[in-house]
Amino acid sequence: MEQFLKEESDPARRAVALACALPQELNEDVYRAAVGQEVAELFAWLRALPFVTDHGGHCRYHEVVRTAMLRLQYRQCVSPFRQLENAFAAAA
Repeated sequence: MEQFLKEESDPARRAVALACALPQELNEDVYRAAVGQEVAELFAWLRALPFVTDHGGHCRYHEVVRTAMLRLQYRQCVSPFRQLENAFAAAA
C-alpha cells in the first residue's frame, strides 16, 4: 500500500482508501457504508486518486492496487475485514 499512497500521510485518508478497496465498484452509497458519515467528504479525494477510475457513475480501483490492499487488510486482521463485508452486504 505504501507505493500507492506514498504521498498521503493522513491516517484517516489512508484508512478510507483501505476500507474502500473491498467492493469491486464504488458509488457514494457504498462509500458511506464502508467509512461512515464522519468522513463522507473524502469521497471526492478518493475518486481523484490515480489508481481509481470512473466507470459510468461508479468508480473502481485498479485491480493490482485493490488486490494489494485486500491482502494487507486480511493479514492485519480478519474480523474488521468481515465487518466491512457485512456493511457492504447490508447496503446493497
